[in-house]
Amino acid sequence: MFRRAIVFIIILAVVGVGGFMAYQRLLPEPDAGAKGPLYSTTPVKRGDIKVTVEGFGPLNPFYWNELSAPADGTVEKVYVERGQRIEQGQVVVELRNDQLAYEVTELQFDLERAQMELAEMLNVPRDQVTRVDPNRGIEIKAPISGRITGLSVKVGDDVAEGAILGRIVDDSKVVIVSELTAA
Repeated sequence: MFRRAIVFIIILAVVGVGGFMAYQRLLPEPDAGAKGPLYSTTPVKRGDIKVTVEGFGPLNPFYWNELSAPADGTVEKVYVERGQRIEQGQVVVELRNDQLAYEVTELQFDLERAQMELAEMLNVPRDQVTRVDPNRGIEIKAPISGRITGLSVKVGDDVAEGAILGRIVDDSKVVIVSELTAA
């Protein structure tokens, strides 16, 4: 019991001393407000204002874009010099690409072949392929005369390329195959 009382008194003394020290440091001195702030003054003189900015490092432009070759080739002509101002769309460098002529011819052949396939699919002459209205749809016409049997589509069905939509039977002529015996 006696020990508890001593510990309690020590704790009370430490808290009291700490509170007094905090009070002394946090509150201003009574005559400190009477002095007021101190200002440094000097007489005004007329003159130029000089400001110097110092630094080092690369200057980066606000907007830039790279000029890159769209294909392999050999530089045939350079139309500008380093540091020269240019306008958007101006020709800067001319390349020669021997492979390009071959590729253009090949692509033209592919285009003609695709137009022929499309003309066959749409059942129109090749020169009219570019005038076909794609919203009109693809008309599938009967390849022979006859009677349609086994129609397997209805409005709203999705069909794949090459799907059989039905069968046409030409029963205007009947061929009967039979085996006859000599008797």
